[in-house]
Amino acid sequence: MPYSFIEFFELLWNILSQVFQYIGILVVFLIILYVISPERYEKICIHILKVASYVSKRLDKNYAERDIEHLVNSSAKSLNKYFPVITRGIKILWAESDDVESYLDRGFVVVRMKHHKSRARNIARALMAYIPHILPPEVGAVMETDLALAISYIIAVGMAEREPEVVRQIHEAVSIRFEDSLTVKDLLPKLEEIDKQSLFSRILLPEVVKACLNVYPRRPQDLRSEIMDLVELLYALVKGDLRKPIIKGKYLNLALIRVAKLEKILLDPELEAHLKFAEKANTRTIYVLAAGQNAKLASKLTARISKELKYTIDFEDVYRAMYKGSLTNIYCGKLSTS
Repeated sequence: MPYSFIEFFELLWNILSQVFQYIGILVVFLIILYVISPERYEKICIHILKVASYVSKRLDKNYAERDIEHLVNSSAKSLNKYFPVITRGIKILWAESDDVESYLDRGFVVVRMKHHKSRARNIARALMAYIPHILPPEVGAVMETDLALAISYIIAVGMAEREPEVVRQIHEAVSIRFEDSLTVKDLLPKLEEIDKQSLFSRILLPEVVKACLNVYPRRPQDLRSEIMDLVELLYALVKGDLRKPIIKGKYLNLALIRVAKLEKILLDPELEAHLKFAEKANTRTIYVLAAGQNAKLASKLTARISKELKYTIDFEDVYRAMYKGSLTNIYCGKLSTS
């Protein structure tokens, strides 16, 4: 028999009551989650928006905004461990023009750009526009445009490392931008190799930023040459062909000490030769590096350099990175003179 009006109304009311009950539980859960873990709350909201984005173009744009803002804001927090970063949030404004515009407004980096169906393309374009605003302004003022963009590229790739399609879009955009620049085409693969061992963020970029801060407002022509020398030095290191591990220039002054060769360690377990090298190098900054089981010895060497040669330990890190084709524990310690 068909439902009477009253029976149908009662059934509908029961269904709606159940729905509202679950919605109420969900709202309470989200409020608690917001208080306890704002980052997880943000992720859940983004997932909800993603589902809703299929309903309308407006909701799709809202989802894209929140998705980009979450990825950028969460990634940017980890950048300032090794070099000064101006922590800024990002806000997306959608425009009709294909050109990407970015500017500062009330502590946020505002990026105006056209909305594309490709999520990866939206994120890639936003990242490349965002990064120049979080580095110290002196870096952009001192460094040449092509070198600054190459460095921004590596930072962007690092921030999007868990998003392979975003990385591909970033690479494609930079390749088009420097299609006619042989210098940058040669530079980018070297920076990528250096970054595989996480030495871009721990050594290269901090040294470049420090040099730019020291020379500002000047733009010395020979600074680029020293930066390129450091790139070549680190590239030789990751390729296992490091022969002269010292740079003593006007702007960059550092030495790299590797605790690597087993035969040297067996003959000199106290690493006296490494300590003498550090003393003879007499540079403002020393980086001690090791892989695998040599990390403990490297840490011991760092402590001795600090105590006996009067250097300050800026940081010691043991992390996982690619080394000789496989993921390995890498040690990196930085020491500097007062």
